[in-house]
Amino acid sequence: MKYQWMLMVCAVWSLAATDAAWGQKKSPQRKNPVLEAAFGETWLKANLTVVQEQKLTQLVQSFAPKMFQAEKAIVNVYTKEQQEVLRRARELAVRAQVKPANIDKRVKEAEDTLTLTDDQKKQLAEARKAKQTLSSEFQQAAIPFLEADQVNTLFLGGKKKKN
Repeated sequence: MKYQWMLMVCAVWSLAATDAAWGQKKSPQRKNPVLEAAFGETWLKANLTVVQEQKLTQLVQSFAPKMFQAEKAIVNVYTKEQQEVLRRARELAVRAQVKPANIDKRVKEAEDTLTLTDDQKKQLAEARKAKQTLSSEFQQAAIPFLEADQVNTLFLGGKKKKN
């Protein structure tokens, strides 16, 4: 009887110690480092089901090596000095706490100051086109298991697609 009483007291104390008992609700957000790396926090706004989350995670993982190669092809067009200018522009934007959506704009502004050769411009256009094609393939592969509003949230940032 003594031990039953102690177990009951321990159970009540552990229940009282939970965040919910103290009126502090924990956020229902799930953690998924793969989707967070691909979409940032946007994937949480898409309200994916568990099955959709699993399928999208698998899709991201299957496309990740190809996307890495596509990004690498773009970076390799630049000389080491040009890469350093772009890296520094990104670093300064992050340090200045520029919104993530505007960081690429800052890097683009720095890129516009670079003197690219005609060959670099051609290679850059080809590499960007290849990356865009790969991105489109990824989106097309995701569309069958996502709702229209989820596609809108994940790939268009919540903006309506122009017809």
